Amino acid sequence: MPGFNFSHRMPVSSQRPWHGAAFIVEALVLILFITLSTVVLMQLSNASRLHGEKAHALSYAVILATNEAERFAASPVSATTGYYDIVDNVLVALDEPTDNCFKVVRQVSREDKPSGVLFRAQIVVEKQGEILYTLNTARYDTREVIR
Repeated sequence: MPGFNFSHRMPVSSQRPWHGAAFIVEALVLILFITLSTVVLMQLSNASRLHGEKAHALSYAVILATNEAERFAASPVSATTGYYDIVDNVLVALDEPTDNCFKVVRQVSREDKPSGVLFRAQIVVEKQGEILYTLNTARYDTREVIR
């Protein structure tokens, strides 16, 4: 062909030097996106774990408060403090408190009535100084009539 000299044609790689740089930029953006996505997912996973642990502790606190309310219904006269821990997913009573145990406190008040006695109890379950659950209950006893 007249006027065209194809022997001096430049290689394709030297015609587009930005092609390799674009690939590197795309790879870096992809790595950044994957890293940020992983960070967000790890934070969500950690938050979910913490909420699960709190829900688990609250479930045990409700069980402990309910059990203490039943003991109060059987014998309402005294205040008590008990310590419990979880061993193999079972609540176990402890003689002495540990660092991560549940503390159950029952405070009892007595109100004399003409036909009997009204006992009121406030049951508080706490763990590591944080109150997890509070239960108020009462029992009216006609056997203890004021004379």
